[in-house]
Amino acid sequence: MGSEQSVPPKKQPQRAPPVRRGHTIAISSFPDTRRQDPVPSGNNSPGASMCSDSELPYISYTVDRPIGDSPKHSSKSQRMDKKSLLQRRQLSVQARKNKRARDIVVVKHATDTQLDEDIRRLQEIPTFLPIMRGTLGLPGARDPEVLEGLDPKPWVRMTTRIQAHLAACSQPLATEEIHLANKIKEADAEITRLYTISVEKQRNNARNAERLSRVREVAHQLSRCNSLLNQTLQDIDELNKMLPEDKRLEPFLNLTKSTMASEGYTSSELESMPDRIAKTFSGLKVLITGGTGFMGKVLVEKLLRKCPDIGKIFLFVRSKKGKTPKQRLEEMLNDELFTKLRNLRGGMEPLLEKLQIVNGDASAPDLAMSDTDRQMIIDNVNIIIHAAATIRFDEELKKAVLLNVRGTKLFLELAKQCKHLQLFIHISTAYCHLHEKLLEERPYPPPADPHKIIDAVEWMDEETIATITPKLLSKLPNSYAFTKALGEALAVEAMEHIPIIILRPSIVIPIWQEPLPGWTDNINGPAGLLIGAGKGVIRTMYCKSNSYADFLPVDVFINGIMISAWNYIKNGDKKSNVVNFTSSAEIKVTWLEMIDAGREIIMNKVPLNGVVWYPGGSMKHSRLYHNICALFFHWIPAILIDTLLFCLGYKPVLMRVHRRISKGFDVFEYYTNNQWDFKSDIAQTVRLSLNARERRDYKVDAIGLDILKYFEDCIKAARIYILKEYDDTLPAARRHMKIMWFVDLVTRFIFWALVIYWVSGWMSSFYTFLVGSSELTHKTMIE
Repeated sequence: MGSEQSVPPKKQPQRAPPVRRGHTIAISSFPDTRRQDPVPSGNNSPGASMCSDSELPYISYTVDRPIGDSPKHSSKSQRMDKKSLLQRRQLSVQARKNKRARDIVVVKHATDTQLDEDIRRLQEIPTFLPIMRGTLGLPGARDPEVLEGLDPKPWVRMTTRIQAHLAACSQPLATEEIHLANKIKEADAEITRLYTISVEKQRNNARNAERLSRVREVAHQLSRCNSLLNQTLQDIDELNKMLPEDKRLEPFLNLTKSTMASEGYTSSELESMPDRIAKTFSGLKVLITGGTGFMGKVLVEKLLRKCPDIGKIFLFVRSKKGKTPKQRLEEMLNDELFTKLRNLRGGMEPLLEKLQIVNGDASAPDLAMSDTDRQMIIDNVNIIIHAAATIRFDEELKKAVLLNVRGTKLFLELAKQCKHLQLFIHISTAYCHLHEKLLEERPYPPPADPHKIIDAVEWMDEETIATITPKLLSKLPNSYAFTKALGEALAVEAMEHIPIIILRPSIVIPIWQEPLPGWTDNINGPAGLLIGAGKGVIRTMYCKSNSYADFLPVDVFINGIMISAWNYIKNGDKKSNVVNFTSSAEIKVTWLEMIDAGREIIMNKVPLNGVVWYPGGSMKHSRLYHNICALFFHWIPAILIDTLLFCLGYKPVLMRVHRRISKGFDVFEYYTNNQWDFKSDIAQTVRLSLNARERRDYKVDAIGLDILKYFEDCIKAARIYILKEYDDTLPAARRHMKIMWFVDLVTRFIFWALVIYWVSGWMSSFYTFLVGSSELTHKTMIE
């Protein structure tokens, strides 16, 4: 509680001290007509004053006694006369007129409550009940005359201001509310419209997906019809050749030579289109490392066949198994793979004119190259294709580092010296960064420093390297993935100095289309798996049934190498320097589908000679179950058959074969039981830039691929070119397959009969034991 005083405003009003909690007295602009005592010096608050009921909007009232100088407390003889009341009213009105609009109410600290008589009196009041103006007119009011001291104008002004303030506040609030409601309606309408559009698009996408599925099915059926028609035409040609020359028919058209006919082009129209890829290599001199390997042979054949104007092909070849580089080159050109090319060029001499041997060894410290050959490469080479590498997964780390890492480093240093170098193509692999489940088309950090690894293996002995190999490989499964990742890191470092592109193929498998469908020169990978299963040697394999491997036919990748060179040199795409060549984005074949397809083909169409057992077995999802089956179906039969061969005077072979199979499975299982995905956006984008002729001659898509037909070509080619089992042995192979089917059936019957006999005998013995025990127990209880 406090009292009110008026303080006249000044030109520069002083700032009031900060308000603190405590007893305060408000200073009003009304003059104090009751107390004229001056304010004592040193007091921070004005003197206390009592306001009469005439100056208050309510009547001070207590239950037991009144407050202050209320007229209700004094007797009628002490009541103020009307004259003094009128004087006070006039003074109050005059004070209100003199009040300025800019009066400032200053709140100051009150005096000590113990020195203020009014506050002490208020503290003694038990209950304070203000009675508002309306209650004074009631019959119970003690003093009706006090109504003359009440003034309603302050209350009216206050309520009017509050009403105006509330009205001013409500108007923008209502406006904002209306605006917000309109926005909500607009948002609802927009959401409804978008939902309708999305539903319609979803329906359209579903319809398009259904149509696309039908188109793919029709394309697949057309592809099969095309394959059957081509096969029929080949058979007709063979029958036609059996006729006398005077009765032979005109040769039929081989439709496989016009695979792009579905695009609406005739053969003459396709031939009239430019071959920009072949023109890219026109006059250029290319150095190829690893040219005598599986991939290198197909690359050399393709360059010589499709690029007749190529300047020169330098083949980096080393002596091997007592054969000189020249002998190895002649042996390669006499292979069945080059038959079509030899016939096209009229013999081997035109081919040798385009080829030049460079003696050397990629694993040697200085590449084992003569100074003359080195200078020749520096002065002439335009493109270097580095494909030399060891592809053995179980290779010793030292050998793998010297060839795959140090060899790459030395060829990069040689490329930096080349005066006319336009491009260095480094052949890596899509399986070198196995910690990445999604391999993108960009460089990745290497698992170790390639320079330090090279320095370490150069002075360490093989025993020390074998000891630290597990720690170096870390999470990588073999030395192949480790060294290919290091070699790729060296190529990335050299990008700042020379033009380089890195190509990452997935698992390279036999040829799909040309020049010889199904051709391969080794039994590594899926080809060896199909042959092993076809021979009846492999009958169990630990693999997840739904896992798939990313396969890439070698001719498709060779086409990709040539297209990448054109895209970088002529098409001007300098940013696409890391390219993944994979097939899983277009077609996926699981290991189970591949094994089943191979078994079906070998049993019914292309049987192999010397089948050890009738092809069978299955994929096992449990390692324990696989090991049990391997014991009963691999090792025990191998021991029995080798023992029989030894007794008959022949050399045992099956135990050695199964040791190699078991060693291969140890490496193979990591890839069959893990899954990776690959991005191949660059390859799919670049092929859109090709014309119809280039898409036909340099095929890098899966359009027209018939999986069953492809696997059949692979088995036929492996039978002829690897196993040396020619077509005239097919009737005997079919007879032998039927015999092995009967032997397998009889063996199964005998095996299950023995099992049933053993189980029945065991159950009979067990039943006899139970009956005897029961009788003995019954007899003992009776006794």
